[in-house]
Amino acid sequence: MADYNGYTHGDASETGFDIIYKPKAVKGLNLRVRGNFADDFNVATSGDTVGWSEYRFIANYSF
Repeated sequence: MADYNGYTHGDASETGFDIIYKPKAVKGLNLRVRGNFADDFNVATSGDTVGWSEYRFIANYSF
């Protein structure tokens, strides 16, 4: 971290999940659902925090 950016180090916490499903009906298809939840990210010396919830649906197909 830069000396003058105003953020502290090592305060963030992150949890999440990753679910993978490979349907037998469609060979080569891989479906994935992911969730990521960051809390207290970029905690500033003033006490301000940033957090978010992120969800992804991913479909991969191998030919």
